Amino acid sequence: NRFDHELPSGGLEVRVLRESDGSPVIGNPVIATSDDSLGNPILAMTDGDGIAKFRFLSPGPYQVSIGSAAMPGLGGDTTLGGRILTAQVGNQREKLEVRLAEAAVFRVRALDLDGRALPGVSMFFLDSNGLPLSMISSQATNSKGVAELNGLPAGPGRILLKHPTAGQKEFTINLSSGELSKQEVRLDPGVVVWLKVIDASGGPAAGVFATLKDDRGVRISMLFSMQD
Repeated sequence: NRFDHELPSGGLEVRVLRESDGSPVIGNPVIATSDDSLGNPILAMTDGDGIAKFRFLSPGPYQVSIGSAAMPGLGGDTTLGGRILTAQVGNQREKLEVRLAEAAVFRVRALDLDGRALPGVSMFFLDSNGLPLSMISSQATNSKGVAELNGLPAGPGRILLKHPTAGQKEFTINLSSGELSKQEVRLDPGVVVWLKVIDASGGPAAGVFATLKDDRGVRISMLFSMQD
């Protein structure tokens, strides 16, 4: 048997440099996520020249997350802040150059509505458009309700706290390069959305994958954690 398939000709090359001296950042994760991939990230690590390469990408817009906080637990320089960019990929290899400044750190203490510490709360950093630096939270709040994110970009952003049963909370922050910011937050249980999918005959349709978007068009249901 023979099957011929032509791979997409598009690609993306991301060069990551230190803002302080322009030197290449080696071994840092870079993640590309397309709108039509249901949030499934494509991962590459920067090489000795600070370049991460993505081959055989289909044309269209991609979210590019850069830095150690983009893929927790995978290594990278935690002293440098991450970045979130958008790139339009065509039929050729697109090139981006990104400079990372000194990282900011954010620490939260999560409480329920009665003021009790909430363990198992996942924390995500979002940019001003609601895009997540990472789709995965590998660290949850401890028994005192405390969790910390390193390797964050300085400037305005948003924090999303998420718990499987206690609800979630999203709020704005403004981080400073090289500094630690702290905040105490109470989660709101919110509402539960139930979705029933039926087929043409009116019967239940099994195996349908559903995503939930907010009013900005951000897929909030794609964010997940080890606690969910």
